[in-house]
Amino acid sequence: MAPGRWRVEVQTVGGRLLGRIPFEVVTVEHSPPPIKVAYR
Repeated sequence: MAPGRWRVEVQTVGGRLLGRIPFEVVTVEHSPPPIKVAYR
């Protein structure tokens, strides 16, 4: 993924927009620890 400002769109199965989440990708020297994901 290229560094820079990005945005993800969250949609329903039917294509309706639930929201947009902006984020920024930056270059780092060391990898961060893995993200823990929990599904309920």
